[in-house]
Amino acid sequence: MGNKVINTTSVKLGIYDISSDSQLAGMVGDVKEMEDSRKFRLCENSTVALAPGLLVQSHADTAYTEDIVITTAGAVGGKTVIVTNNALHEALSANELKDGYFCVGAGSGEIGHGRKIKENTAAAAGAACTLTFYDKLTDTMTITSSTGAWVYPLFKEVVIDAASSKVIGCPVCDVTASTSTTKYYFWAQVAGPCPVVSGGAIVRGDHVMSNGDGTVIAATGTTPEIVGIAMQSFDSGDAGWIFLTLV
Repeated sequence: MGNKVINTTSVKLGIYDISSDSQLAGMVGDVKEMEDSRKFRLCENSTVALAPGLLVQSHADTAYTEDIVITTAGAVGGKTVIVTNNALHEALSANELKDGYFCVGAGSGEIGHGRKIKENTAAAAGAACTLTFYDKLTDTMTITSSTGAWVYPLFKEVVIDAASSKVIGCPVCDVTASTSTTKYYFWAQVAGPCPVVSGGAIVRGDHVMSNGDGTVIAATGTTPEIVGIAMQSFDSGDAGWIFLTLV
């Protein structure tokens, strides 16, 4: 077994390379898989530089991404719904939620209906925001009896893991911080043998979990966010190999 890519992807970027090519924006989330079980997802960095061995997460979630008021109903057969961005939530830029998800989180009849977001209008905190979905609605998202919930796109505005959103992978190279005008794209490993930094002593065979600071620790508690299995023992502060299981 060698070091070959076994799936097809249109992204012309090596796994140890980064790029500021804006054409990659439409390919974020693409998968690159190697013949030895390693798998990677194309990501867009946020405003902090990243380093190999430290877990990363998607855009931080807050309490204000649920109980979202639906101000104009989404009709059956339509692809849009108008909601109110919570007054305590950050302002949304146009298409910041693109490739994220929205569902009816509370209400009657249509609860649980959800769609992937194709685009959104810019909205200040407390202002109206139009969400446009990729797929048509099969039930009405009503005004009086429903509230919604959204999640940010998984692989955009990636930050160092802070236990405030889903862990989505681990960079395998240094990644330049994005700016307001230049976005940097990179591969985050999501499966297979991967070196990570430990926040505590790790024993071979341990299920390891996010430590909330980019490092991993041996899984504890009743609801750990398991990210992989240790392939060897290594000390706190050191990097060692785990088998990532984030797919």
